Amino acid sequence: IREELTQWIKEKFLNLKIDQSIVTHDHYYNSSCIESIKVVDVSGEPSPHGIFQLKDVILDVQAYRMHQNDQSEPLVADEPEDGNSQSTSVQILPHRSCMETWDSLVFEDLVHKQMLRYLTRMISLTKNPKMNLSAINWNRIVLFHGAPGCGKSSLCRALAHKLTIRLGKLFAQGKLIEVHSQCLISKWFGESGRLVAKLFEQIEEVAREDESTLVCVLIDEVESIAGRRERSVAGNEAVDSLRATNQLLTALDRLKTRTNILIMCTSNIVSALDRAFLDRVDDIQHIKSPSKNVAYEIFRSCLTELVRCGIFTPDASSTTASPTSLSSDQSEWELVQGMSLARLEEVRMEIWNQPVPPAYAHPSKRLWEIAQKCEGWSGRTLRRLPIRALAKYTYGDCSIDDALDAMAMLVDERMEESDMGTVADAPAMENSG
Repeated sequence: IREELTQWIKEKFLNLKIDQSIVTHDHYYNSSCIESIKVVDVSGEPSPHGIFQLKDVILDVQAYRMHQNDQSEPLVADEPEDGNSQSTSVQILPHRSCMETWDSLVFEDLVHKQMLRYLTRMISLTKNPKMNLSAINWNRIVLFHGAPGCGKSSLCRALAHKLTIRLGKLFAQGKLIEVHSQCLISKWFGESGRLVAKLFEQIEEVAREDESTLVCVLIDEVESIAGRRERSVAGNEAVDSLRATNQLLTALDRLKTRTNILIMCTSNIVSALDRAFLDRVDDIQHIKSPSKNVAYEIFRSCLTELVRCGIFTPDASSTTASPTSLSSDQSEWELVQGMSLARLEEVRMEIWNQPVPPAYAHPSKRLWEIAQKCEGWSGRTLRRLPIRALAKYTYGDCSIDDALDAMAMLVDERMEESDMGTVADAPAMENSG
């Protein structure tokens, strides 16, 4: 299908646009095998309008089957020891839930797209059978750190999903192994090191059994098993903590020869990590807390989904301001059932920042005013705010303007409670994840 579809696209299209969905694939003779076709990215220099002529590019078509099962399995069927929860879970990739996670990611510096290109390129290069891996010293480890709630874990899951698709010519499928590092800390003296060693032996066995599977390992809160050993020496759990960290370092050294493994770690406190562990990390990325621009895009995506589901009723006030009053190109706007919310990069901010009477304010401008108050809030807080506002401050049928009123009220309420110190998860502090 991959080769046939590549040829069909070349015959039917002169140019393609990034994020374009090819809806005419019914004319492709093998269309019964295809659910959707989408143009997602370019590996070279970007085009100002995202449009590329096919004669100037090399098409890279990836065909894949999306998994949909909701259950993730433990790495092994053994019962957890000493009453702890399972320390791992395994999900087959590509997976629909991870695709939805990728689509929901919003980072101002586009770190998710940059890391996807970097890791795709690096894994492709190191799969060369002629390459002496010892000469290049790539350990297959990346670390994402930042405040709780900035999206580190979600980014790792989404990257694993996208890498499985992008590297479809090298790997038949993928597996995401999530390591719950807190479950590796045993109450029994000396047991933590043994649990860490056993876990990574199992991970290596999975990679060895099927080299056509890309094994992505996510170690959340890696500081639990990779803490600074010099600090442990001063504490009471010195031997146990040292053994756990030592076993982790030994396992990482052993896994780097496996060309079908990628290890992604997250940490809230990078300063607590052992120096020897950090020295093994190939790439360290700081994930920033959401800015006001990111807050706007998160709110916009949430409201667009609510519009798509028919939650809002049409409201004349939603269309009193024409999109052309803020942008000269109406095609740059997302229009849904008579209601429009602009993408942030598609509007002229100097126009938005001009005072406008509330009765004439476009929904996009009102949303921007709300987003400016939410800079630094966690991604989780931002993404659940619109639906929480609807539940708390609206009754029955409501319009998008009603939703914006409710969001403004909830934001003001939380800011007031935060100033009074009565909210345990105040916006500046509640950033979990």
